Amino acid sequence: FNTRIAQSFFHSKYDGNKIVQLRNASGAVMLSITLNHWGGNWGASQVNSDFTFTSAALAVDGANAERTRDLSHVSMGMAGWMHAARTIVAHGDKLEAQAYDRLLAGYTVHSKRVLETLTTGSTPAPVPVNGNGGNGYLQSWYGARKLFGAATPADVITLCNRSEVSGYPPAGANHTVAEQFADAL
Repeated sequence: FNTRIAQSFFHSKYDGNKIVQLRNASGAVMLSITLNHWGGNWGASQVNSDFTFTSAALAVDGANAERTRDLSHVSMGMAGWMHAARTIVAHGDKLEAQAYDRLLAGYTVHSKRVLETLTTGSTPAPVPVNGNGGNGYLQSWYGARKLFGAATPADVITLCNRSEVSGYPPAGANHTVAEQFADAL
């Protein structure tokens, strides 16, 4: 968990100005897979072959590897990370500071983008190639509110109170089944 989350969320405090590379079981960097993971396989690459961002504007704490793909894939991925983090905490273990910081920054950045999309009808830069990618972007918010408590980003709380999010069917949803019940755990 702590290794993989660093490969999906950028945070300058821990990464400097480069993303964390994906590695094989022997520890060797997998260049093409890393570049694809950060947008190269859907036509909106975010990183160069030296693992720096293609634009300084992309180097934002909380930047997610799939943010140039579509909003739904970011939400689905974040839901997985958030529920895994909640499971770690529920088992009495502590999240590494870098994992918590990455997830909090990711939720901060993504919630602003989703809220702006819902409010204005247009997604802020970097505009994802596949737009919303379905309605999956309306999910992953409830459990974050539980995980972060008083530190929950204001836009996450706002999203939890919007009818588009609260009215989304809780079961059978794309990759985040029973999302609305996350706070009950």
